[in-house]
Amino acid sequence: MSFDGQVRQFIPGHERELLNTPLGLHVSAMLGLGRDESVSHLFMTEFGPEDGWSLLMREAIENVADTGVFDSGRFLDLGIGDGRNVRKAAHLSIARGVRNIQMVGVDKDGWKLALSYRNFTSDSLLKKYVGQHDNLHLYEADAVDYILRNGKGYSGTAFICLPQSEGSNGEGTTSDIDRPWPSHQDFDREWAQYAFRLNAAVLTRLRQTCGADTKALLTLSGRIPSQIRDKLINRSGWNNLAIVAQGRVWQDFDTPISWMRGRADLNQGDQFFDQYNNPIETDEAVEKHINGEPIQHDVFIYLLKPR
Repeated sequence: MSFDGQVRQFIPGHERELLNTPLGLHVSAMLGLGRDESVSHLFMTEFGPEDGWSLLMREAIENVADTGVFDSGRFLDLGIGDGRNVRKAAHLSIARGVRNIQMVGVDKDGWKLALSYRNFTSDSLLKKYVGQHDNLHLYEADAVDYILRNGKGYSGTAFICLPQSEGSNGEGTTSDIDRPWPSHQDFDREWAQYAFRLNAAVLTRLRQTCGADTKALLTLSGRIPSQIRDKLINRSGWNNLAIVAQGRVWQDFDTPISWMRGRADLNQGDQFFDQYNNPIETDEAVEKHINGEPIQHDVFIYLLKPR
């Protein structure tokens, strides 16, 4: 079942229908209905081991919780995946005395929404403070399309972890690839060359529609040089309050980086590292990746506020 471009609210009870998709057996495992344990970066509902990106986001969440970033109790997760990150933020919010949690999750992949729904509704704490108020809403949608349709006046905390790579001939997945899309086209000229068109569109449209007290936790890969990342944030209308978490992660085997080859603007010598943490040139990193050799890059979590 491929994404068709609609903004469609997830309906509880749809989980088992997803078993008829090509991902059937894997989705079955993800929902605790089978024996397999993982699909790509996502694991079963017990919140087992996972990729470094998610670990860093939860580290960032822990680092900012005591500053009151989550005290509104309102959360918008764009690229929600299995929901484990916003789940952490909600728990910390409740620990600080918030008693009415409002959660919105958006993802292009309906099976991920099914998993996040399962994770939220099987959590006794979230059941108490989200479920009783009917404040959990999940949407199968492009993040920009969702903001344009439903985001006006949003005030709270946004979590943004979206595709940041280019692919062709079927490379990558919806979790990896910054593909062209009608609602992103205003950002093609400036940002497609960096695989940032989706991030630029989301940040800009959210800034145009959100309240002044909104905060955002934005995840960006260090594969792209820092000055380009800084420009993305600034041009989108946000102030960077701080980098609240950063760390080195293994380059995903299924995320293409061949589009970066031969690009002087994407080769500053500090974007990729070999398995021993030695910095390597981008072109060398591409060759190693193609040959199946392990490489690493840094990931940064930014805390933003509207400018």
